[in-house]
Amino acid sequence: MTTHGKAPTAGEVHSPCPGLNTLANHGYIPCSGKAITITEIMDAAVAGFNVANTSILQAAKFGLLSGLAFDTMDLDALALHNLVEHVTSISRQDWALGDNLHFNETLLRHGEHQPGLGLLHPRDGGADAEDAVGRFNRTEPQCYQHGQGASIAE
Repeated sequence: MTTHGKAPTAGEVHSPCPGLNTLANHGYIPCSGKAITITEIMDAAVAGFNVANTSILQAAKFGLLSGLAFDTMDLDALALHNLVEHVTSISRQDWALGDNLHFNETLLRHGEHQPGLGLLHPRDGGADAEDAVGRFNRTEPQCYQHGQGASIAE
């Protein structure tokens, strides 16, 4: 991945998926976040994260369902409720609770172990993920966590 990313500017769109946003911020997919093809996303997953492109295939295919274009997607369309959701996200609220599209730094509480460095240690991410599951169970009692379904860790 390139060493320096670029935050989105006016007119550019991003998704509720931190991974796709990272690929856009570092230029692996169009920074505009618009009219992106599945091929671009698949190639970006390999180049940017060094993972099998199949790990992101489901999100890419769902992206096509989110708009009217036949073969492209816009990243912000992934915020559509019940399309692709990180219900226990460590960086986004659940759709039912508010804004599931934009980064919410108040959900990341454990990064304070290394103040000022802007780093999140995997141990901190794990603690934040545990908090997210607890928050989910308290705020959405009609739902539950189970071992079925697909998940890509943030």
